[in-house]
Amino acid sequence: MYKGYKYMKKIRNILLMNRYNKNITIKKYAILSYTIVFLLASCTQKDKLNIKDQLVINEKLLTSTLNGDSFKLKRTNSIYAESFIAFNEVYQNRINGSPSIDNQIDGFVKIVTTTEKIDFDFSSFVAFFKVLEINKIQSKAINSEKDIIFNYYKNDLSTSKYKKSYEYGSKVAEIVTNNFQNHKGFLIIKDIDELGYNHPKNFKNIPKTELINSGKELIKINNKLSDLQKIICNYWEGNNDKQIKKIKIEGHWFSILSQIIKKSNISTSEVSKLYAMLGLTINEAYKIGEYEEYKTTYISPNNIIVNNLDKNWVPYLNNNKDEFNSIASVVALSASNIISNYLKDDAAFIDSSIYKYTGYVRNYSSLEEAASEASISRAYGGIHYIFTANEAAGQGKVLANKILNKIK
Repeated sequence: MYKGYKYMKKIRNILLMNRYNKNITIKKYAILSYTIVFLLASCTQKDKLNIKDQLVINEKLLTSTLNGDSFKLKRTNSIYAESFIAFNEVYQNRINGSPSIDNQIDGFVKIVTTTEKIDFDFSSFVAFFKVLEINKIQSKAINSEKDIIFNYYKNDLSTSKYKKSYEYGSKVAEIVTNNFQNHKGFLIIKDIDELGYNHPKNFKNIPKTELINSGKELIKINNKLSDLQKIICNYWEGNNDKQIKKIKIEGHWFSILSQIIKKSNISTSEVSKLYAMLGLTINEAYKIGEYEEYKTTYISPNNIIVNNLDKNWVPYLNNNKDEFNSIASVVALSASNIISNYLKDDAAFIDSSIYKYTGYVRNYSSLEEAASEASISRAYGGIHYIFTANEAAGQGKVLANKILNKIK
């Protein structure tokens, strides 16, 4: 990204080393020197770090690492939340009175604004990469980008300012990471009752005959999937054409966000907050989808169908057969509503954000349409009853509203 600046420095050094070469006259040397000074000044200004663009780059690197074949981390949703919230906490400090996301979450250790004279841009990146380091999220691509960014600021800042900026960013990263790791419950809602949808106790009252009928409905859908419905199943499952999972649902929604950001005119500050809010939202959506009480009250479609209808039945999507709520539905509807709130844009778009993972591209009239398709894909694939996907989608919408009302 900053190769131009580095190359100009090399050229300048070569000229300085050869300034007494008899083949270079004083006049020629003077002209070349002035030219180099001019080019260096222009290049430095031109190559100034674009924070907004760099955030998009960081998301792509993080998603690529977390979804890579060689990286086997079961839980990635909290990593997005921790890294982007840590970045945002430091970056927003540049704006007096800008509210902290971390400090609005009950039970979290508060982050104190620094009184030191630091470079908030650099300190923000320190916080981001420090979270990844603490969580042992490493790859050649991440380490390479980190080195480029850190070297850029090392050449640009005084030793003292660089050190103070690094120390503050590291401190914020440690606080944010510890907050997430030490807080096992919900962050925004206090109880799943607040959502008004799909409470696990409701499943105790569903007659077995009704679940069997819902199972029959799934078999009918699953056995007659169109080519498009199969593509939809694989697309939102994150599969390639061989049904090998390549990207997780949280990575898909962050990729969508980055794709939209690149075409938007929102400020860097808004981009920083939006990444952080999406991370917070998806992390909470996972907690809702994995709520422990579902395990004792939910009879999964697989169990109903295999034990009552067809012992040889195999769903189109070979997912966890003991899954008890549609996490993908909660994530999709909450994520799409958060993004729409900040971008105020329901325009049609082409989602090519995960093409390199799945080989698929999809056209949508709005984010809500994409989210609704993601939700119903779980029924197409035979993982969830239709009513479960719909109820979970309702949870996602309410969750997004709760977060937007709580976090300012």
